[in-house]
Amino acid sequence: MRNCLPDLDPVRTARDIELRAHGVDLLLEKWQHADYRLPDGQASITVDARYNGVVADRCVEFSALDRVFYNLINNATRHSADRRVMVGIFPIFECETPSLRIVVANRIDLLQRTALEQRFGLQWSDLFYGGFTFSSDGSSGHGFGLAICAELVANAYGLPNGPAAIGGGYVGARPHGDLFVAWFHWPIAAP
Repeated sequence: MRNCLPDLDPVRTARDIELRAHGVDLLLEKWQHADYRLPDGQASITVDARYNGVVADRCVEFSALDRVFYNLINNATRHSADRRVMVGIFPIFECETPSLRIVVANRIDLLQRTALEQRFGLQWSDLFYGGFTFSSDGSSGHGFGLAICAELVANAYGLPNGPAAIGGGYVGARPHGDLFVAWFHWPIAAP
């Protein structure tokens, strides 16, 4: 909340912007082998982390990364056909800004795949523009979650907006066999 409303608690906000290393280990503590439950879904989470260093040097940066993580894992948990979500954390050092590629994947059923293909064809990254929800039980949502992810990633890279992050491949989604695979990039904190 202090990310959005800095005047909410000025003392803690000041602490949130101080230099303090936040490593991938904080994500692993929370998500590795987690039994994650939501009101409308549950999944077992497994993480394959190929990077184990510092990812953010301030609390506010880490909380933004954490928000993207939560949005993608919530989405995957709600729609997982087998109640499993797989997460991969991979370093990318050969780009201008050393980054992580974080991949979140879940199995989907034929009904889900058909709905996605009817709406997006094979351009599943367009989900990050927002406004699409899928529910086989008739419930509804607002479809803002992935658009929020695109905006947060754009902000992390200094891009003008979420569509720039989508167009640049900083966030995306695609089918892979019977998997729905979403990813986002996040800049690694300077050493």
